[in-house]
Formats: sequence, C-alpha cells, structure tokens
Amino acid sequence: AQRQLMIVDLLHDGSRGYLNQYGRVETHYDQGSFDFAISGSDAQFQFHPTRSSVNDYDLSVFSYNLSNNFLGIGSTSIGGVVTIETNSSPVTSGVTTTIVSMGNTHTSVKVLVNINPDLTKNEEFEAVELNIVHDGTNIEMMEYGRLTTNIQSYSESGLGTYHAYFSGSSLNVDFIPTSVGIATTGVINTIQVGLSKDTITGIGTIDLTRSRLESRTTSISASGTPGINTVAEYPNNYDSAYFIAQVTDTTNTSTQLSEIIVVDDYVTSTESYQTYDTEYGVIETASGLGTFGSRVSAAGTVSLVFTPNSSIDTVVNVYMNALTVDEDSTKPDKIDFINGSINSELGSYQGTDSDIKRGFELYHKNLPIFERSFEGNNSNVVDISSNGIKIPNHFYVSGEKLKYIHVGTATSAVGIATTSFVGAANTTFLPGENLFVVKVDDNTIKIASSAENALKSIPQIVELESVGIGTSHRFISTNQNAKVLVALDNVIQSPIVSTAITTTLANQILTVDNLLTFSGITSFFGSDLIQINDEIMKIEGVGIGSTNTIRVRREWMGTRIGTAVTGDLVTKISGHYNIVDNKLNFVEAPFGNTPIGSTTNPPDERDWTGITTSSSFQGRSFMRSGIVNSANESYHKNYIFDNISSQFNATKINFNLKQNGSNVPGISTENAIILVNDVFQSPGLGDQYSLSEQSGITSITFQGTDTTPLGPDVGISSFPKGGIIISVGSDAGLGYQPLISAGGTAVVSAAGTISSIGIGNSGSGYRVGVQTVNVAIRTSSVS
Repeated sequence: AQRQLMIVDLLHDGSRGYLNQYGRVETHYDQGSFDFAISGSDAQFQFHPTRSSVNDYDLSVFSYNLSNNFLGIGSTSIGGVVTIETNSSPVTSGVTTTIVSMGNTHTSVKVLVNINPDLTKNEEFEAVELNIVHDGTNIEMMEYGRLTTNIQSYSESGLGTYHAYFSGSSLNVDFIPTSVGIATTGVINTIQVGLSKDTITGIGTIDLTRSRLESRTTSISASGTPGINTVAEYPNNYDSAYFIAQVTDTTNTSTQLSEIIVVDDYVTSTESYQTYDTEYGVIETASGLGTFGSRVSAAGTVSLVFTPNSSIDTVVNVYMNALTVDEDSTKPDKIDFINGSINSELGSYQGTDSDIKRGFELYHKNLPIFERSFEGNNSNVVDISSNGIKIPNHFYVSGEKLKYIHVGTATSAVGIATTSFVGAANTTFLPGENLFVVKVDDNTIKIASSAENALKSIPQIVELESVGIGTSHRFISTNQNAKVLVALDNVIQSPIVSTAITTTLANQILTVDNLLTFSGITSFFGSDLIQINDEIMKIEGVGIGSTNTIRVRREWMGTRIGTAVTGDLVTKISGHYNIVDNKLNFVEAPFGNTPIGSTTNPPDERDWTGITTSSSFQGRSFMRSGIVNSANESYHKNYIFDNISSQFNATKINFNLKQNGSNVPGISTENAIILVNDVFQSPGLGDQYSLSEQSGITSITFQGTDTTPLGPDVGISSFPKGGIIISVGSDAGLGYQPLISAGGTAVVSAAGTISSIGIGNSGSGYRVGVQTVNVAIRTSSVS
C-alpha cells in the first residue's frame, strides 16, 4: 500500500480548467497527477496514475468549493479554536471592496478567494490564496497560488491587489481592482479559516463520511531545553492529513502560521509505521518560533509535533483535515455555506490490466431480481393506513428475509410503532437487518419482525407510522447464491463456498494494505481465493519479501474492503461466482466478443463480418414459498455445501455435508445439485449418489464399484478422485503404430546437376520385408 497527499487548486470557466498542484508528499514514489475536463454539464476532476496498467488506487478527496454567484454567507465553529466563514461581495471596476471581515481575536487567517466578473461580458475568472497573521499591531500577508483564466498580458499582474488592515475590532481584507480585467460588476466569494489566539481546553471535531475536521490547543511552557510536544493527531484508520498550525509566542507577542501535510505508511520489512511530511506557506510577524515534525506510535496513531525555541512560552492552535478511504455512510458528506461548501468524496481507479467486467446486474423482465428500490418518503408508496409498501412486480415471498438500506442516519428510515427485531430491541424505525416479508400480492408487501410472525395464518405485521426521509430506499434479498442456477457455455457454475483450509493473520490489515502476513501458508497458492471476515481477496503471490507474506487483490467477488486484526481467521474458499446486492460477480471475467476490432484493424479486414465468439450465459432463479405456521425463513433449506473435494482419494465414498462448517439436517429425502468436476451428478439410489441422515448429520454416498486395492492405476476407480499423482497407470496397446512417411534430400550444384542424394527422414512404423525405403535419381528429357 502506497500513499500520496497533494494540494490542488482548480479554477475553471465552464470550458477550460487551470490547476496548481503542490505540497506533494508520498510514501514511495509519485503516484500520479490531476487534471480537469468538462463532460456535458459536469465538471470532472480527474486522476492520472503514473503506473496505470496494474496498480489500483483509492482516492479520498476533501475540497473547499466556491460558487460564482452573489449569494448569502455561512459560518461554523470547531471547538472555539477555529472559525470557518464564507463571504460573498459584489465588486465594481475601480472600486475598492472589503471581501473579508473577521474578529481580530483570530490572529491567523487562511483565505481562499474566487473572483467572478460579469458572466454576461465573457470576462475572466481568478483565484488566489492568502495567508495572514498579526500580533495585535503588525499584520503580515502572503499571496500565492494565483490562477486566472485569461492568458493575455494582464494575467501576470492579476485582476487586483489585496490589503489587510484593522478596522476597530475586526481584521479586514480589501480587494483593489486593477484598471483592466473587471470591466463592469462582478462577485468575489471567499472561504476563510480563522484561528483564535485563545487557549481553549478540549478538542473540537466534525466527522464527515471520509474525513475529520478537528481543532486543538496546546500550551507549552518556556524551557531552556524544550522538548517535542504533540499538538494534533489522527488515529490509524486515517491515512493522511492537512494542517493549518498557528504558533503564538506569548513571551514576546509574535505569531507564526504554517501549512503542513503528513502521510503515513506501514513498512512491512521493518513491521513498523513511518511518517512523511512537508511544511510550506510559512508567514510570521517575527523570526521562526520553532520546528514542526511528525511521528507515529506503535499502534499507528500519527502525531503532528512542535518543538519551540528555547525560553519562550507558546500556544499552538491547529486546524486538522484528516482523510481516509474508509466510508462511514452514517456521517454527512458535506458542510454547506450557501455560497460555498466543504465536501468529502471518494474516487477509485482500477488498473487497465485488471479493469475487466466481472460483475453483472441480474434482471427478470427488466426488473432487478434481488434488490428493489422504492420512494421511502412517498406516502403513496409507504401506505401508513394499510401498513403496506408498494413495490410493483416484486419477487418476494412470505417469510423471506430482507436487508433494508437507505440514505442518511437511522432516523431517516420508515417510522414504525415500537417493535423488537433481532439485534434492534424496541426500535421505532425499520432496522437494516432481519426484516421478513409478508406478501400481500405481486405489488405490495408488509413487514414482520420474524419469520414466524410473517408465516402465521394471520400474519403479525409491523405497524408503519411515518414515511422515511429521502427517496432512495431499497430492500435486498439475503442468501442469493443459494437461490439460483448459473451456467456459462452450458457448464454449471459453483457459488463460492468455504474449504477446510484455514490459517490466521499474523498482523493486522488496514483498508489500504495489500500485503498480508499469515501464521502459515502451506496450502495457499497464487490465484487462490481467501475470505477474512466479510471480504474476499485473490492471492497474487506467495512469499513476497518473507515466507508467510502474500500479496492480494482486495474487494474481490463483489465484497467491500474492510479491516482485520491479528488472529482473525483466514479461510480458503472456492467457487465461480458470488451475488452481492443483485450483482452477479464471477471470479474471472467471462470471455467477451472475439475478435475485437480497432480503428486500424477492424474485423472485416480479417474476413470477419457480423460473426463473433464469446461466452454464453444461462441462469435461473427459484422461488420457494414459506410454510404457513412455521418458524423458519422461507429459504432456510437452501444450503450451499462446503467444498469436500480435498477429501477425495478414489476409495472414499461417504462424505458429510456441511455449510460454513456446520452440519446440515433435514434434506436427506430431497434432491440436491451436486457437481463433480463441474459435471452435474444424478441423484438417487442406483444413480451417481444418494443422501442419508443420522443424528442430524447429512451424508452423501457416491455409487460405483469397489476396486480396492487400486494398484498403480487410480483411473479404474468409479469414485471421486483426488490427491497428488504418485504413479502413472498404462494399459497395453494394440501392437502396431501408425506409419510416418520417410523423406529424401537432394543437393543441386551450381551447374544444375544433382551432386548427392540421401534419406533425410527414414520414417517409422515400417515392417521389415513389407515396406522398403529407397532413394534414386530419375532422369527425364525436357525442352
């Protein structure tokens, strides 16, 4: 896992984009760069990796955004240390305009400025960053990173200049336009982050889906030999952070502002964490007050540290933006300021060599089979009066178990009368798990809190009391793999199942790790599938750097990336497909159309027109009605048996059937779909296998003729075979071999005569006295 943090300024005019990229810190090598494009009505912020063929990337993007219109203003405070404000000011050519006004108790201010002239005049845009500090008397300001959409002569001087000053108890910034650039009126929108000079106890925190905003104050007493002090930190589930740090020298009344970025990484070779940092944008009212750095604890907590100069009392106020690729959907992804916003977003890139389609949505008559969405805030859909939810042409049956997913927090769900579900006691909102269907008709369902309640002669339903929040609500079936029969090219595919091969993790893994250390790897090989908690991974290599270290591809088979701790179970799995949220995910991509044409080599230039070869798909899903007045979920008998092929040895005929390591009862009188070498086996006595049950243990017995002992030829066994080849059996042939023609050679001289002849290949299969090989020269007269 390799990480990089970069600061990017972006300005665009609706057709072109202009970028600054700076402050880059990476743990190993330059991961890539960014670009901008317009696609229809969308503005796209793009990532271009330096190693694009094999590597995959997850991107966490934390952005400060400004509008180009004259709008209202917004403000938020974080712990009393940091104030974030936005301002929107009309500006006229030749007229000085105040664009920032904050209380002068903020001794440091970071300002992002966006100048938007009259759009109807096709004038130019400009953006700039301002760093400002003051000590109550002196004000210092730094301007950098200016971008303009104009490429004419005045782009060098910009659309105007900036002046910072005190006005009563306020710290103001004025914009002074130049004589060109803003011909008429325009708008300047700003975001400013102000850091207070006060010492505030406690930590202020705002968490977004993939980021954390935090403020902290640290007081450091004067010392002749000052030590290293932690002034901010983020836990190890975050990967990097951007800091605005203010240092106040309370002894000499001076102030310093620095911008710092930090990334961290776990180094497998040393089994330790390492941090990488850079500091820039430094501005001060006196000489430097100390030194910033970073360090990491054994647990992975990363600290921003400060060592002050000797013999001064200091107060360090820090505003932190920490980023992670982990997504917490219960948190908001945006702070709205009317004329601007702070956004937390996630992007991803998959290497071109592996970006092959392996996942396919499942539909019947153009309707999703296992996942159905509905407008949770629509009273015509969520019918409070009848306690029903209308989903046209749903494929659910009474007693079926569902998951429920919606946007927002738990209180955004459909409201219900107080009800207890498994895992959610006395809730007044539909929970996300353990909901059971009561089918009213093909277009309407009701919800029960258990399969038993759903399958009663008179179902005991959950009473609906209010619609949900937001339109995006959906129900998802569970146990999808056991409800379908899938074939590719007329070969039945097996769903993923556990094997008996397991190990444990020797080290924890985070969401960005692709090198795992096992406690043992004897039975794990390249291309094997493994499962840790809910995530499936594919092994790419074994013994990477050390004996028990493997490299994996994460999030395989439709699963989502997760974390794991030392000692967590690792299970080797096998199979061809896995269904997650209505998407059929194959372990490897089915073959697409062949040949594939290009602009320089279209198929018709290879005598191919309208004909292609590719994999073909066949699939069926099966519905099982629930049994009235039973307590079992409708599909409780749909089992996926664990793989038993590791037990095959050509002599053993009886095997116990399990699911996830547990015995499977109650199915011996029913048929099953059994595959050996991907070939369907016929069930029943006198056929290829039979099922039996004893003491709750179901066994499969394969039919055939006992040929014990086998001798050297296991091929004579009619039972499933397995193991390592230790000998090769061979039967006698028919006593002859096919004829292979002989071949002669002749050497022609420069004069045109044959100088020598011979037999180049004497052939084989000839019988003495029957076939004879001769070589001679034959002459002939020609004109």
